Amino acid sequence: MVDHSAFADLKDNRVADRDEVAEQRDLHSEQRDHDAERRDHDADDRDAYADEDSMTLDDLFDQVRHEVVDRFARIEAATVDPALWPDLTPAALTVLQANTAEQGRLAALDRAVITLRLDRLHDEVRYLRDERLAAAHDRRASVRDRRHSAHDRQDSASDRGHWAH
Repeated sequence: MVDHSAFADLKDNRVADRDEVAEQRDLHSEQRDHDAERRDHDADDRDAYADEDSMTLDDLFDQVRHEVVDRFARIEAATVDPALWPDLTPAALTVLQANTAEQGRLAALDRAVITLRLDRLHDEVRYLRDERLAAAHDRRASVRDRRHSAHDRQDSASDRGHWAH
C-alpha cells in the first residue's frame, strides 16, 4: 500500500522550504532597497557638498584670474628702452634697469604664488570630479540593487504561487 500521508508530508516540507527561501529573498530585497536608499541619500549629500565646493572653486578661480591679470600686467608694463630715456645719465639708466630687474624678481615670486593657487585649484577640481563620480557610481549601484530586488520579489511570488498549488 502507498502511504499518501508521507507523500503529503514531503510535499508540505518542500512548500515550507520554498516559503523559507522566498522569505529570505524578501529579506535580501528589503536590505538591497535599504542600501539603495542609503546610497541615494549619500549621493544627494555629496551633490550638495559638490555644489558648495563648486562655488568655492569659482571664487578661487576668480582670485587667481585677478592676480594673474593684475600682476602680470605690471610686468608687461615694466620695460626699459634707452631710446625713450635720452635725458637719463648712464648711471640713472643703470638704476632704472636694476629696478626693472627687481620687478622681474618680484614677478618670479608672483608666479610662485600663482602656481601654488593653481595647484590648489587643480586639486579642488579633481576632488569635485571624484565626488561626482562616486555619486554616479552609487546611483548605478542603487539601480542594480533595485533591479535585483524586483527580480527576487518576482521569484518569491512565483515560488509561492507555484508551491501553493
